[in-house]
Amino acid sequence: MNDGLYFLCQITDLPEKTFAVAEFSLQEELSELFTLSLTLVSKRADIDLESLLLQSVKFRVVFNGVEQRQVSGIIAQAVLGDTHTHRTIYYLTVRPALWRMNLNQDSRIYHRQSVPEILKSLLKKHHILADSQLNEFHYTREYVTQKRESDYDFFARLVAEEGLNFWFEDDKLFFSDSHLGMTANLPLVYNPQVQVATEMNVINQVRLGVSMTPQRVIYKDRNPQNPAYRLTHRANTDPRVEGQETLFAIFESYGRFQKDAEAKPFVQRRQQAVQNQRQEGSGQSNSFKLMPGKIFDLSEHPVDAMNTRWQIVTIHHYGKCPQALQESSGESGTYLHNEFSFISGYKDWRALYRYKPLADGDEVATVVGPAGEEIYVNEDGCIRIHFHWDRYDKADENASCWVRFAQ
Repeated sequence: MNDGLYFLCQITDLPEKTFAVAEFSLQEELSELFTLSLTLVSKRADIDLESLLLQSVKFRVVFNGVEQRQVSGIIAQAVLGDTHTHRTIYYLTVRPALWRMNLNQDSRIYHRQSVPEILKSLLKKHHILADSQLNEFHYTREYVTQKRESDYDFFARLVAEEGLNFWFEDDKLFFSDSHLGMTANLPLVYNPQVQVATEMNVINQVRLGVSMTPQRVIYKDRNPQNPAYRLTHRANTDPRVEGQETLFAIFESYGRFQKDAEAKPFVQRRQQAVQNQRQEGSGQSNSFKLMPGKIFDLSEHPVDAMNTRWQIVTIHHYGKCPQALQESSGESGTYLHNEFSFISGYKDWRALYRYKPLADGDEVATVVGPAGEEIYVNEDGCIRIHFHWDRYDKADENASCWVRFAQ
């Protein structure tokens, strides 16, 4: 099997040729979990579905003997389908190893760590292979609370809040704070005559458009040590409103910063997230190498401005091998195509803002402090408290954070 296009699927505890791939769908997006849906055909009708759950899967696309790309993940769902003559159909849903974080919900407080440090501790907890490239400075936070969130929801919220992106490369998670961490130098040719495209890595349709978005981002907070100071920062997402008022603004009254230096990255990331939505393109191709975290170079487009670098934001691959469902070779050949969205390859894409979970009402907590000290307050008269749901911190002066109180 050296010529043409074909798909391969290997599950860890099963022989290599247990399954033939009849059909697949792969949906991917920057800073989101991918979903690989497989329709498989096997000569065996006795495969135990329970034993498949969380097993490792490697899915490969090969063209003329050359592997185009490998996708690695774990089985989140297994379904037994119809049984035909000598063949049984199975449907598998494959997710990245990071998906396991959805299976654990927790409430806890992280103390004096930066967001990248918290992310790495979560990845270590779930035994997830990961790598990163960070080009910006990330502040150490006094405390960060995970409240009735799955580990994945907490992970994704912090990623968006800190202006990071993540994607998957083979069996590894990769996260970065810049497009410079992405893989570049993927050349693709534009050819609208898809029927004459005999090679892979051809784009047959490209569209580029603009959308109306909020024109300004305004963040405000309050420093209790200097309450009269207007701790406000703003950034325009549309250069046309420079020096003017606009009705179309995003105002965050709780910016989650106490100093001007801490505010600037928050505002800039929100600004970039809005700007990413102002100009976005879409396209179609037959390249399985296209994926989030990839920057491609387009060539041979009749509009010169399109022949530049672009980065993938979302993509949906679809492939089918009709022969796998038949006793003999089918009339139709194996095919693969995809639809994708993209932005400029020179910009930093930011995930949409995710709000923190809110408490349902009053929380029960115990006032704490050092052993033998009856009253423990700071210079502002704040106290330390230990929440009843905090399973990880001791009930001492290091619990929670400084909290103002009123009688």
